[in-house]
Amino acid sequence: MAEDDGNAAASRQLEKPTLADARTALERLYGPHLNDVWASLLVRAGLTGEENDLNSFHRLVTCMCAGEPITRICGRSLEIRAATYSRLTAAAAQGKAA
Repeated sequence: MAEDDGNAAASRQLEKPTLADARTALERLYGPHLNDVWASLLVRAGLTGEENDLNSFHRLVTCMCAGEPITRICGRSLEIRAATYSRLTAAAAQGKAA
């Protein structure tokens, strides 16, 4: 059964990565120690944790990639997700302009 164009487009959507996504990823790794790790990352990134823009997300991820090994791996995965989001968003914008 074929999907209509609207459903096909919706199935390919990728949500913008957020600080909440990063916090959730870290929570899975650090469990009860999350608050200390999160607070430290926010201070190093110069963030409050309430930001919702991609620049703030990238600042946090940059700090994660300079952190402890497990945090670095998590940060790298979030870098890949953000790059994928940016590329797919750009491709979709080009497709609409065509």
